[in-house]
Amino acid sequence: MLDFCQRLLGGAIRHYDYTWMRAVVPGRGTAPHGDVVFMGRGTHNVYTAWVPLGDADFTLGGLMVLEGSHRRGQIVDDYAPRDVDTYCQNTDGEDDLSRFNGTLSRDPVRLREEFGGRWLTTEFRAGDLLTFSIYLVHASLDNRSDRIRLSSDSRYQLASEPVDDRWIGEAPVAYGPDAKRGLIC
Repeated sequence: MLDFCQRLLGGAIRHYDYTWMRAVVPGRGTAPHGDVVFMGRGTHNVYTAWVPLGDADFTLGGLMVLEGSHRRGQIVDDYAPRDVDTYCQNTDGEDDLSRFNGTLSRDPVRLREEFGGRWLTTEFRAGDLLTFSIYLVHASLDNRSDRIRLSSDSRYQLASEPVDDRWIGEAPVAYGPDAKRGLIC
C-alpha cells in the first residue's frame, strides 16, 4: 500500500496515524460527504484508501462514489473550505458553522440530480481497494442484510506537505469536541 501511494502521489508519503475501522450494522448507509471537511486543515492533496474486510455485495452495502464530483465548483470552492470542527465562538451555538456535520444531503438521488454524474458502485470482494481524493463525494449503500459490513479507511499524503494535526500522533484527537476551533464570525 505504501509503495502504491508513493507512486500515486509521486514522492515520499505520510500515512495518517488514525485508521478508521468501520462496522456498518443493518440499516441506513453513510450519507453523502467528502473527506475534505473532516481533514482539510493541512494539505488537500490527501487520498483515502477504502478496503472492505469481507465481501460486500449490494445487499450488504458497499461504498459508492459520485462520478466527477471532485471537480465540481460547489465541492472545491464552497464545500471544501468548511470544517466540521469550526464554530463561531461569539454566538449562542446556533450558527451555521455549529450545525455543520459534513453531510451534503440525506438524499443521494437529489444530490446526483443537483450535481450531475452517476452514483458508481460495485460488489466488492475482501481485499479490494478503492482510492480517491478527499474532494470526491461518496456514501455507502444501505445495509439491507442481517450482517455487519466491516471496512477500513486509511489516509495518505505527501510527507513534504502540511498535515491536519487531528489525525497524527500517539493518540490522534480525530474530529469532535477535542478538535473544535472557534472563530469570531
